[in-house]
Amino acid sequence: MDEFFKSEYGDYGRMKLAANITRLLSALPDNQLISFRWDMGTCFPTAVLGEGGYLVNHQKSIRKLALITEVGCHYGAPPLKEFTNLQELSWKGLFTHHDCAALRAFLDLYHERLSSLDVDFTDWAEVESRFDLPDDDDDGDNNGDSTPLTELILPNRKNEFKNFLPNLRILSLSAASFKGPWGRLIDAFHLPSVKELKLLNCKLAVELLYYMTRTNISLRATRVELSLRRPELYGTEFDMIDFLAPFDSLEDLFLMFDFDFADMFYFEMILCHRDTLL
Repeated sequence: MDEFFKSEYGDYGRMKLAANITRLLSALPDNQLISFRWDMGTCFPTAVLGEGGYLVNHQKSIRKLALITEVGCHYGAPPLKEFTNLQELSWKGLFTHHDCAALRAFLDLYHERLSSLDVDFTDWAEVESRFDLPDDDDDGDNNGDSTPLTELILPNRKNEFKNFLPNLRILSLSAASFKGPWGRLIDAFHLPSVKELKLLNCKLAVELLYYMTRTNISLRATRVELSLRRPELYGTEFDMIDFLAPFDSLEDLFLMFDFDFADMFYFEMILCHRDTLL
């Protein structure tokens, strides 16, 4: 849609779109807007959601913010830290240094308040290239102290992340990478306390789950959605039945694999949780 505005209207099209949205929002009393979604898949108008934009000046009490932006916007990132009451954040299209810096700055100030976090990088290979990250295949195990995912979106805590997101109850990560150390990732996102967990098309996700199984880390999630890629590390043996066994209150389960997984295991997994699944 950005290309449409460029080709048909140029800057005038963007200005007109921003003016129409602002006119709509101005009909609301200040600081009464609870939720705002930008699902257009384009760069957002800075006059609406940028530094000094309408939402920052008039609707700072937003509690829910959802963004689907064009990958590689060059108009700056939304000033998330200005929304002092934000508790639920979803962002698809997080891609630039400015994007990641905006998320880090927000979490640095309000990490204890956040209850829901949904981050979709859309294409981790592009992220690796843009941020000059090491290839996951080079050192994708539980060694070392470098965790690209936490370095990109979480503020510097000198390797200490325990209880960093104490009230996080919903976590969705898509097209990310779980390059180790996995203990740091588990602490950073407070995985044992998350009630809804989605890991979608993430590199090394099977390896992360395998690590939690081997180290007896149980999860309390009642809703689980996993879209798993083929294991990349040699020697990874993952038993989904063992992993799901600690879920004693599992209500909703969605599984998708891009590798062979015996149909019999699906039925066994369902039977193990037949008393709680809805």
